Amino acid sequence: LKQFKHEFVVSLCCLMNVSETIGFKGHLYGLSAVYFAVFTGFCTVQALATDISENLGNAFLASVYFSFTLVSIPAPLVVDRLGPNCSMALGILPYITATFSFLTPTSWPEGMQMAIKVVMGLMVGAGAPLLWTGSGVYLARIAKKHACVKTTLLCPSQEEVKAAEVVALSSFNGIFYSVFQATGLIGCLSAGVLLLLVKSLDTAYTLIFSSLTLVVVSGLVILVVVVPVVPSENEDVGNVVAKRPSAVQTLSLIRRSKVMVMMLPICAYNGFTLGFIFGTWTTYGWRTAAGPRFPSFGTSWFYLVNVVATVLIGRCASSGRRRKNVMITAFILHLIFFVALLCYDIRPVQCDAAGCLHGTGGSCFRMPGTSAPFPLDCHSGASLCAECQQRNTLPNTTVCAMGWHECDVIEGSAPPSVETFVMMVLLTCVFAVGDAVWESQVPALLQSYFSHCEEDLNAAITNQKLMQS
Repeated sequence: LKQFKHEFVVSLCCLMNVSETIGFKGHLYGLSAVYFAVFTGFCTVQALATDISENLGNAFLASVYFSFTLVSIPAPLVVDRLGPNCSMALGILPYITATFSFLTPTSWPEGMQMAIKVVMGLMVGAGAPLLWTGSGVYLARIAKKHACVKTTLLCPSQEEVKAAEVVALSSFNGIFYSVFQATGLIGCLSAGVLLLLVKSLDTAYTLIFSSLTLVVVSGLVILVVVVPVVPSENEDVGNVVAKRPSAVQTLSLIRRSKVMVMMLPICAYNGFTLGFIFGTWTTYGWRTAAGPRFPSFGTSWFYLVNVVATVLIGRCASSGRRRKNVMITAFILHLIFFVALLCYDIRPVQCDAAGCLHGTGGSCFRMPGTSAPFPLDCHSGASLCAECQQRNTLPNTTVCAMGWHECDVIEGSAPPSVETFVMMVLLTCVFAVGDAVWESQVPALLQSYFSHCEEDLNAAITNQKLMQS
């Protein structure tokens, strides 16, 4: 009877542990659903911003990351005082207004549109550090508690607990960031399909941004209704006088930690490459090679590869040594990507006769029925029209003068070069695999190093986003 009681108690404890473990996994899936909704909206906005208007898009994105950089410094203090859940809720609100702002009529003066985009960008940049620092803290909390519950009955040593935390952090980050990367895939693919089905670009963009605004709002609803508050270890043991981070906790960690100093170049490089892939690569890569309606599909391909790679990398990087190896591999892949770009010229898509004036070549043309003394080729850098020449000073770019139209799949562009298209697909794949490492394993590494002190953990995650932005 005593043996039976002992086995019953042990079994009951195991079931309770399994229940708690599933609970923390449920928190992870709830948080992932929030970010899936919010960034399905914003990642699509980010991908389309420069495609709609290069000037307005760049102004919007620049203001986002300018504000992000400034607000990152006091962000740990705000997250510590408000808690990760409240901080994330406040951070989501500007994403709703920014997505909605892309519904402003194109007939409005460019100066007014520029002002709206800059203000919205500054608001998003102010909310983003709260959103990302809050998610990093929340992920670290539930991963540590998940590991603790799994190892409780085994009477583990301190080293075994630490190893279990590393595995949990890597796994949780892999799941979270794979769902996050799927946002861009779903959003950009849906936008691309709408751009193909709806002939009027204005109507297509109205449908896209209206839908994206509703999706971002649903993310806030999920956060408030589904994702529970998880207390920190200090709160678990009733320590209500835990040390508060200072407003300069982010900068002080750089002074105190060599690990943080050594991570900063990686974080900064990650930011440079993200700016390149969402700004330069869409405009001067996919748009040049395949026309203005294709960049959404090109960005979708990037996200698809990124999602698969993030899941696989999360499983492979289950120890410190393996994580180091995958980061070295990411460096090599990105080196291959940029060397290939230096050696290969992207061939611009050309106009087809269908939909264009008879005999028109190049990428800019007047629609049939309009008067024009000559066709206009904006790829040469020294065009036949002074107006185009003033706006287009870079080679291999497409900037059409007023009254001229750029070729696209509806108005008549020739099929893109097969060689160029295959090269674009391969290069995007190589880049996406490397980016998956920087996006998922850098946060996991920081969480592993600084999980012993939540104040330092807040600052480390914020430092990562500060340098990235």
